[in-house]
Amino acid sequence: MMSRPRRLAGAVALALPLSQLGHALASALRHGGNPLEPGAAHRYFALDLGTVLAVLAVTLLACGMVLAAARRASGRTVVRRRSAWPLLWLFLGLAALQLELLLVQELLEGATTADVAWRGLAGQLPVAALGAVVMHWLSARLGPAVRAVRARAWAQLVALTPVATSPRQHAAQLSGLAVPVLGGRAPPVPA
Repeated sequence: MMSRPRRLAGAVALALPLSQLGHALASALRHGGNPLEPGAAHRYFALDLGTVLAVLAVTLLACGMVLAAARRASGRTVVRRRSAWPLLWLFLGLAALQLELLLVQELLEGATTADVAWRGLAGQLPVAALGAVVMHWLSARLGPAVRAVRARAWAQLVALTPVATSPRQHAAQLSGLAVPVLGGRAPPVPA
């Protein structure tokens, strides 16, 4: 079970990139489908949006790899529904954080129109809903998956740990590994 401060940190860390996606959606609504408005205020936005999409893609890929490794390690999908983050609280928290970030960003860009808040709602709420659903789904699976992968890795590490043997026992083990070749010869065994 994840503590509340860690959940809050996760929501804030997710709200930062999602706010940029919501900003792009709000900007597309304002400019008729083109989120990259020409002008001095949005010069940074193309690079920023590309970076955000790359970070989200790498994060989702890493989560998928952990889930796949856990499924391979345990032979089944690991889910613990009681550990899932509450969907409604995730949505409300993400929406509030994303709207706050959008409003601050629009004020820094020099926007003064009253419809910034409405466009912000229209842009941020769908992105917050999608982010909340994904986080709710991942939160029920990722923690148990990490524990399953850790347990499997620990068991394999313990199995690979060499047992201290005497030099005579070591030579006997090595000679047992030598494979005879045609003609009765085998590779030399190190002493």
